[in-house]
Amino acid sequence: MYILKEFVVEGLWGNLTAKLNFNDDVNFLIGENSSGKTTLIYLLSSLLNLDEMRIKQFKFKDCTIRLVSKNSNKSIELKCINGDFFKIIFIDENGGKFIINNEKKFNFIKQIFITY
Repeated sequence: MYILKEFVVEGLWGNLTAKLNFNDDVNFLIGENSSGKTTLIYLLSSLLNLDEMRIKQFKFKDCTIRLVSKNSNKSIELKCINGDFFKIIFIDENGGKFIINNEKKFNFIKQIFITY
């Protein structure tokens, strides 16, 4: 099982950067009305589900999601640039990396992401 550790979005709405670090148990997202809390949650959900249509509704430069295994030292980094290009970095227990670069091939990436 993997847990969400970090979510970083750069260039949201053209100029904003957001970095969210997550605890293992409970997390709160607090901010003023219209500050982008819901947008960040929707973007995160769309990226984790590799929902191509929803991802393209958001305007951002790039983002990174870091997931870590609860039972081992494995981790996964999912990077998305302009909603089109995905890079997935799988890091094993010894620090070895397996990198997948793929442009606009969501189905292929979904299969690899789900099976890891």
